[in-house]
Parts: sequence; C-alpha cells; structure tokens
Amino acid sequence: MQNNLTPQKQSDDLDLLQLIRMVWAGKRLVIACVIVALLIAAAYLFLLAQPRYAIRVYVTPPPASSLESLNRGRATAGIAPYTPQQVFDVFSARLLSDSVTQKFVRATLKYPDSTQLSSSTLNANAWRVEVVKPDAKRQNLYRIRILAASPEEAQRHLTLLLDLAQTEALSSLLAQAHHAVSQRMNELASSMAIQRAVALKQRQDRIAQLREALVIAEASAQEPTQSSGHIANAEALNATPEGRELYSRNPQSLRAELKVLEARENDDPFIRDLREKETRLSMLRAIDPATDTALLYDIDGETLSPDSPEEPNQKRVFALALLLGAIVGALWALLLGLLRSQRPAP
Repeated sequence: MQNNLTPQKQSDDLDLLQLIRMVWAGKRLVIACVIVALLIAAAYLFLLAQPRYAIRVYVTPPPASSLESLNRGRATAGIAPYTPQQVFDVFSARLLSDSVTQKFVRATLKYPDSTQLSSSTLNANAWRVEVVKPDAKRQNLYRIRILAASPEEAQRHLTLLLDLAQTEALSSLLAQAHHAVSQRMNELASSMAIQRAVALKQRQDRIAQLREALVIAEASAQEPTQSSGHIANAEALNATPEGRELYSRNPQSLRAELKVLEARENDDPFIRDLREKETRLSMLRAIDPATDTALLYDIDGETLSPDSPEEPNQKRVFALALLLGAIVGALWALLLGLLRSQRPAP
C-alpha cells in the first residue's frame, strides 16, 4: 500500500512543479498584466476619480450660557428653563432625522426646495454625510463626517448640516414652549373665571340675605302682630353665627351694605389671590424667547480643514491593482501552458 501512495505523491509534486514552471515561463505575461492593471488604476485615480475631502467634528451639549435667550422669561413665569441636555437631545434627534438628510442632499445638489427626492437619489448621495451615535465610552459625543469635492465645500456642507438640524430643533422647541405657555395661560384664565363666577354668586346670595334681613329688621320695629311671621323666619336663621350677626343689625346698616353690593360692578378687588394670578398671566404673555443667539450644540475641539483627499485611497487602489494584475497574469500564463501541453508532438 505504501508503494501505491508513493507514486501518487510524486505525481502531485510533479503537477505542482509543472504549474509553477508554467507560471514562471509566462512571467513576462504576468508582468505585463500587472503593468496594465497599474496603468488602469493610475488612469482611474488621476483622470476619472473625483477626489473627496473629509472633515470630521464631534458635537456635544451646549453650555448653559448659550440658552439664556431661549429661556427668557420662563423662570419668572413658573416654567422650568430648558437644560443643555434637553435641547441637545432634540438637536441630536433632528441631526439623525430623514427630513434633515433630505434637505441636506437637496441643498447640496442645488435642487428646489419643493423637489421630492427618490430613494435611489438618497442612496446615491449617502456618502456625503455620516452621523455616528456615541458609544458607551463617549457619551453625548456625536461624530459627523462630511465628504465633498474640496476642503472649502466640505466646510460649507458641515455648516449647512448643523444649521438645518439647529433650525428644525429650534422650531420643535419653540412649538413645545408655545404649547406649555398656552396651557399654563388657559389654566390660569380658567381658574380666574371660576373665581369671578363664584364671587358673583356669593355677592348675589349676600344681597338676597340682606334684603330678607332688612324686611325682618323693619318689621321688628312695627307692632308685634304685624311681624310675627318674619320673626319666626329670623329665629330659624339665627341658628348660625352668620345669621345671628345679620339679623341683629339695624335697618340703616343693612340698607347701606345692600346699596353698596347692588351698585358694585366688579368683584375683582375682593377675590383672594386674583391679582397674583393676573401677574403670573402677564408674565406668561410677556415670554418671548429669542432664537437668534441660542445654540443647541457645541463643537468639541477644533475643526481641521483636510489637506489631502480621503477618497479614493491611492495606496489601496494600487495595491488592489497589483494583486488583480498578478492573479490575472498567472491564470493567463497557466491557461497558455495547459494549451501548449495538450498539443500533439510534431
């Protein structure tokens, strides 16, 4: 059995050696294929490929001082001011949104704002921007990469992307602020309206009580036979301290209070805490957040302009061309060697 395996092993060695000899015999062809592949790669790099310059930045939550104009009047009106983390969460959500991406692609391609972009157009331009969420080590640190035809264009596109996300985030924050202020104003206005209605009802009840007490007081000054019915009613109402105080007063005092209450047109000065609520309502109406100086993000570090294009990678392209040229040349040389070996001897 060992004698049978030995010739097979020798045959495999001979076949491998034969293939190596075929490749070596066609070394000029291999070199030629490598040179052609390198020339094609050079033509692609220097004549066809468009250079793409990359600019990278990291954005983090803004400092609290940049939110002063956005929080103007909120604390005095009893509304919690926005925190840097709150506004940055809204900004980062907009930065990753499809609407900002579509607006960015539309602006970079110089399409009209009303143009509806297809999915194929968006996919074909996905290389222009990349936003990477923070990992566990870099919390609240979003990485943005912009690719463009020149360093200046990359800087403009970065500014464009940040402005688009900032504008949409500010619009969302202002809508939330307007809703919160409107809700608080409606609550205060409703509470004040209820207090005024209750005060009016209480004044009407007081007038009714005074009129009845006045009738009883005037009847008490007459003959007992003419006031027995009213006095019986007064005794029933005297069960409460308010009733005893009211029905023990003289007619002149009752007429004076009744005249004042009937002539009163506004109960606001007599409603408790009403003026405080009016002040709070005025403060809510005075809230006017300014967005011209508000900044919802901060750039971590310095934004460096690229000196050389990032794409295409020349070293990678030439290495790939060298490898493909060598493979194609070797396969070609093997094919020619096999064809020669199969030709019948003359």
